[in-house]
Amino acid sequence: VFADGAGGTREFTRAAQEERIRRINRLSTRTPLTPAQEEMLEALYGGALNVPGTPSRHAWFPRAWSDTQEHRQLFDQVIKPNCTTCHQAMQTGAAGPLSVYRLFESPSAFLDTGLSGVLCGSFDMPNAQATRINFWEPTEHPIPSGGVSYDAPADFLLAQLGMDRSQCAQLAQTSNCNRGPNPDELCGNAFSGTACNRVTGRCVPELGASAPGDATKPNGVCKTDGSRRCPYPESCRPAGPPPAGLEGYDGVCMP
Repeated sequence: VFADGAGGTREFTRAAQEERIRRINRLSTRTPLTPAQEEMLEALYGGALNVPGTPSRHAWFPRAWSDTQEHRQLFDQVIKPNCTTCHQAMQTGAAGPLSVYRLFESPSAFLDTGLSGVLCGSFDMPNAQATRINFWEPTEHPIPSGGVSYDAPADFLLAQLGMDRSQCAQLAQTSNCNRGPNPDELCGNAFSGTACNRVTGRCVPELGASAPGDATKPNGVCKTDGSRRCPYPESCRPAGPPPAGLEGYDGVCMP
């Protein structure tokens, strides 16, 4: 998230950071990139990655995903922010080429591989916590496609598979952290500044695109006895009585 809104520090706007980001991306080409990663950088900078001052594109698409508006939307709104950068890096494993690397070569390769099982059966993907939240939670701006607006990337992708949330039988249970022997561990480890609110079943604070960014406000919860701490460099400071569902969390994470 860049400081492009009202009151943002000019140094941290996207325009001010573009050249620094380009230089880092250019340095990455000195490492063994996969062909998919090379294609991403080519598309991201329109073939001008080595030209100083070249800004990155807000939207880019692999050639195979540029055939229809629906495929471009699916890639830009669902795959690019939630899936592709990890999968692009996993070209080979100890036993040889990995199928997950080729998964995004084309829309048909992606949509015809039995995704429903990992999306709303085992919920193995997306794997990262913040990415999973961004995938399932409603976005600030609904995703329009084919005359329909989808509240979250998950809804858009499920529709492409001929499904909706009602067919994800364990979604309500899986998305509630108040389960198992240690609900807090479903939100983060003892140094994450996160906890499970037993009343709402939600992890607090919520991570992802809407994570707190104001340095003057608490950015996590903790216990002053040291059993649940804050991520470095924040420290646990005593706070007032915790809200319902967070009994025992008598501190907040502050810079």
